[in-house]
Amino acid sequence: MDSMLQQLKQDMQTEQDLRRKRDSLETEYRGLCSRAKELAEMKQKEADDVTQLEKGGMRSFFYQVTGRLQERLEEEQQEATQAAQKYAAIQQEIQNMETTLRQVDAQMQQLTGSQQRYQQYIVQKAKRLQTQGFSGRILEVQETLQSLKEKEKQLLEQKQVLHDVQWQASRCMDSLNDAQGYGYWDMSRGGMLLSYWKQERVQEAKEQFLQLKSLLEQAKESLMVQETQMENVQESLGKIEGMKFFDIFLDNFFLDWSIQDHIQNAISQLQHLLGILEEKLHCNIEALESVRTQQKQLQTEWENCVAELEEEA
Repeated sequence: MDSMLQQLKQDMQTEQDLRRKRDSLETEYRGLCSRAKELAEMKQKEADDVTQLEKGGMRSFFYQVTGRLQERLEEEQQEATQAAQKYAAIQQEIQNMETTLRQVDAQMQQLTGSQQRYQQYIVQKAKRLQTQGFSGRILEVQETLQSLKEKEKQLLEQKQVLHDVQWQASRCMDSLNDAQGYGYWDMSRGGMLLSYWKQERVQEAKEQFLQLKSLLEQAKESLMVQETQMENVQESLGKIEGMKFFDIFLDNFFLDWSIQDHIQNAISQLQHLLGILEEKLHCNIEALESVRTQQKQLQTEWENCVAELEEEA
C-alpha cells in the first residue's frame, strides 16, 4: 500500500469536505447578516418611539390626556430593550460565525492544491510503473477527463451566452409587440397620444436592440447568427424612427399601415433569431449531457485504475 498516495488522497478529501462546510457556513452567515439588518432597523424604530414619547408631541399628549403616558413609556422602553438585546445577540452570533469561517479558511489554506498534488502523484507513479508493465490506461483516462472538463466549461459558457442573448431578444420583441398593439389602435382610432405611446415603445425596442447587437457581437464566433437578420431589424427600426414626427403630428392611416409593416418585419426577424437560439440551446444541452455521461463513465474507470495503482509498490 502506498502511504504517500493515501495521505494525498486524504488531504484532497479533507479539503473538499472543508469547502463544502465553508459554502454551508457562508450561506448561514449571509442569512445572519440579513437578519441583523432587520433587527437593527427594529432596534432603531423602538428607540425612536421611546424618544418621541419622552420629548412630547401629539402622540405623547394623547397618552398623557388618557392617563397612560407613563405606562406606555414603560412598554416602549421594554420593547426597545428587547430589540437591543436581540440585536446584540445576533451580532455575537455573527462574530462567532466569522471566527469559525477564519478557522476553516486557515485549514483550507494549508490544504490548497491537494487535488492537483494527488493527481500529479498518480501520473508520476503510473509513468514509473509503465516501465514495469503496469497499464498506462490511467494516463489516457486522466487526459481525456481533463479534455472533457475543458469542453464542459466551454459549453457552459456558451449556454450562458445563449440565455443572455435569448433574454435580450425577447425583451426587444416584447417592446415591439406593445408598439404593434398601440399601432392597431392608432390605425382604427388615430390620435396623437396613441402615436406617441407607439413611438415610445419603438424607442425602447431600439435601445434594447442595441444591447442585443452588442451581445451578438461578443458571441459572434459561438452563435454565428447571420448579420443580415440584424441589419433588417436595424433598418426597420431606423425607418420607423424617421417617420416619428409625421406619425405623431401628421397622423394618417397609410402612414400607420407603413409603420406597422416595419414593426412586423422587425418582429419576424427577431422570431427567426429566437428560433435559431432555441435550436442552438437544444444542441448545447445535448452536448453537455453527452460530455457529462462520458465524464461519469470515465470517472468510474479512473477510480478503478487508481485503486489498482494504490496497491502497487
